[in-house]
Amino acid sequence: MILIFGIWSVGVSSNAQTVNCGLTPEMEGSIGLTSMTPQDYCFDISWVQENCAPVYIRVNVNFFLDDNCEGELAAAPGVSIDLSPENAFSVAEQLIDDANAFFETMSQNLLGDNDQWHSDVHGAVVTDAQCIPFRYVLDRVTVNCDAAAQSTGINFNDFNNYGVDEATAINIFVSDVLGGPNGFIVDYDETRTVVENFNPAVLNHEMGHVLNLRHTFTEDGCDDTWDYNWEWDSDCDGVPDVFYDRCFDNEPVHNDQNACTDFCEPHPCCEWSAQNNNLMTHSRWLSDPKTAALTPCQIERMLTDLSDNLCDYVIHVDCGCPPVNAFIGTLPLPEDAVECSACFYMEASDNESLYGIEIVDGNGNIVVETGQVPGQVGQYCIRPRYDLFGNASWPNGMQSGVTYTMRLQTYNECGDMDEDEIAFTLPQICEIEPEQPEGPTVILHGTSPNPFTDDVQVFFDIKEEGMLKVHAMHANSGTYYGELLSEYHALGDGKVRHFNLSNFMTGANTIVFELNGQLQVETIIKQ
Repeated sequence: MILIFGIWSVGVSSNAQTVNCGLTPEMEGSIGLTSMTPQDYCFDISWVQENCAPVYIRVNVNFFLDDNCEGELAAAPGVSIDLSPENAFSVAEQLIDDANAFFETMSQNLLGDNDQWHSDVHGAVVTDAQCIPFRYVLDRVTVNCDAAAQSTGINFNDFNNYGVDEATAINIFVSDVLGGPNGFIVDYDETRTVVENFNPAVLNHEMGHVLNLRHTFTEDGCDDTWDYNWEWDSDCDGVPDVFYDRCFDNEPVHNDQNACTDFCEPHPCCEWSAQNNNLMTHSRWLSDPKTAALTPCQIERMLTDLSDNLCDYVIHVDCGCPPVNAFIGTLPLPEDAVECSACFYMEASDNESLYGIEIVDGNGNIVVETGQVPGQVGQYCIRPRYDLFGNASWPNGMQSGVTYTMRLQTYNECGDMDEDEIAFTLPQICEIEPEQPEGPTVILHGTSPNPFTDDVQVFFDIKEEGMLKVHAMHANSGTYYGELLSEYHALGDGKVRHFNLSNFMTGANTIVFELNGQLQVETIIKQ
């Protein structure tokens, strides 16, 4: 078993927190040092490198709640983002987007600093900044109820039951890693990794290990990377008393003192030539995509592992549009909770520029149909509506106890389509209008008249300030009428908007309200 994990500091400390991994020589020794000869089973590796063609890799992200499905998503202490369960799908997409943007920035070499630094000083082959071809496509997100998996030692025992589609997707588990590491993998032939925060450098470093890279401060099989084993006589008694094999930055601290100015001789890491910016070392410099580096040898090793061993994990190799993915997510219900609505979380759909939602009953009859809506899909909750007298009903004629199927179609800018679907049964309507823990941003109370001839009034409450957008389309043909409204709204109940819809086609039409990533859909009938 190989354990590859991240730690904040070892030996001489630094003022900067960064991405660091620790691994014993015995663990490092399990990966072969011989040059990997590409077989190009999945794609032409040379062509990818010569043309800077993106290689899209399928990934899943898995989160953990308490055993009773309550609380916040597990992560390292001090993580400051919103870790409410309802935000899991947005958090996962942001993590993947940030990791992809990190690689893209490395490829751009904006400051001219993304080459491997100081190779000539340390006897390594000198190379230029490289195009980084690796990109992730988010496929699935899970939220699981297991307190034991909310924090973990350096092993996968806590996660063995939670991988999704492990034969075709690299699974990322988010958990508080005990003892100092901020991420790890177990064995180089694994396609799983654990991270405890949402730093894209941490994820990309661990994914480097997944794709067969060692740390550069060990024998890593590449002649264009280097390590630096130094010793320091901090008290100038002629006997070195501090030793290590890397530098975190050029501002080392020893015994809470400045190791460059407060000792009889400067620390070796004060030298600029000792700084290593490789993504697979431990240093301050790899945390910034404008300075982090991968070398040609490392990139070829990663591509070879993908092409020759992990073909099923590669979605696409192309310079065109990123592959589109549709995903409908749900949350586990807390113990003793009363289910009063049905919420679907679609933010983890990836690379979409258009989307369409359809709900059909058990006979295949369309209940809700949005047509193709421009933009990224968000959350959609089906909630009962309560009138002034407390009478409740489901929107769009839906009924408790009936099983429906929701279908989501997403499209990228090239017109490629993906789809996902989920069956659900609406619960019994709660007798008293419940509190909404998932925080609806907009609540629709209906339209009048419905059916209509020319003019319609829409009644709604705004529960979260933001930019309200209203789209409309003909349900049967999918004809998109356009954006009816785009305006900022402050908090407020009892709001009314009037629309002249005389240009709408007869039959069922759909109005989609979108506010801060949440959707509400209303079907109206043109006579």
